[in-house]
Amino acid sequence: MFKKGAVAAVVCLSFLMLSCGEDGITPEPQVPTGADNLLWTFETESIIYLGVWAEGGRVYVGSWDEKLYCLDGGTGKRIWDFKGIGWFGARPTLAEGRVYAGTESNVFYCVDAATGKEIWRYTAGDLIVPAAWFEDGKVYFGSNDRRLHCLNADTGKPAWTYETGNIIIGDPYVEAGKVYFGSDDNFIYCLDADDGRLVWRYDTKAGCESSPWVGGGSVFVGGGDYILCLDAGNGDLKWKHETAGINDATSCKPRLHNGKVYAGAISGHVYCLDASNGKTIWENDVSRTGEVRSRPLVHNGKVYLGATNGYVYCLNEADGKILWAYPTGRQVYCSPCYDDGKIYIGSGDHNVYCFKVE
Repeated sequence: MFKKGAVAAVVCLSFLMLSCGEDGITPEPQVPTGADNLLWTFETESIIYLGVWAEGGRVYVGSWDEKLYCLDGGTGKRIWDFKGIGWFGARPTLAEGRVYAGTESNVFYCVDAATGKEIWRYTAGDLIVPAAWFEDGKVYFGSNDRRLHCLNADTGKPAWTYETGNIIIGDPYVEAGKVYFGSDDNFIYCLDADDGRLVWRYDTKAGCESSPWVGGGSVFVGGGDYILCLDAGNGDLKWKHETAGINDATSCKPRLHNGKVYAGAISGHVYCLDASNGKTIWENDVSRTGEVRSRPLVHNGKVYLGATNGYVYCLNEADGKILWAYPTGRQVYCSPCYDDGKIYIGSGDHNVYCFKVE
């Protein structure tokens, strides 16, 4: 099993080795920076890895300073912060007035969304990188202990766990009584959400750190060199789309929107594919010196995403051309989210960024 210190060291090293600035990529002069769209920033005391979610006029942030933050979505002012044990790398999950998030120190927290007070905590067997999914009174998340955990959302008591053959880094997705997720043992899993029973699994032939998206009877997920579309019912392969490099799609986070699949890749490419057959609608090598590990957000004719070269990108939904690229201070692994006319995203430079939607 991977040790949490070793995994944390690898992630930390990536932030030290890749930074924006003199070593970062500079957009072409004709590409605007998007600075006119920036409404506010909020600085935490350390790296923001994956941890930003916005809903109901509030922004919830997990930081490597071992704190969860709640901010006013309009002003960026702090409403509360919660001090945990270990850094909060995962994106917080908001459901029914509670915030759920895991830490590098194996602890999974449930916090009151209004006050920031701890309600309960649960200890997994290793660090927790993925975001949680709330559904029907249960909360699901993976861990480096190789297990998918299902807890009672009210009490934090375990309902069941399912052990895979390696660490689980990607987020789970729950749909129609099934939970879908990938493991670094190469498999995509589908379990019964009630009891954790295996329904099917699909061998990607490569490590799978991807976070799947489920819709229209299909599972869209990355595996090795391919973006995959699987039958949600039985796991059969419907189509696969080859990406630009070796293991390029291992960590991708696809999004299904209006019959199209949007996904970034380790090579820095962003893909827009026909969801029915996997054929390319457009492809753009957006981040030539960095990786695109964030899940693209599609809103109002634009595609928003972050890259490890330190930029937040806004693309034209129709053709993938860059409309603007905003330089943050360090890598952006975080996925953007939308709430009330604004886009929110975090960066390794410790900051949350809020952009207005045009």
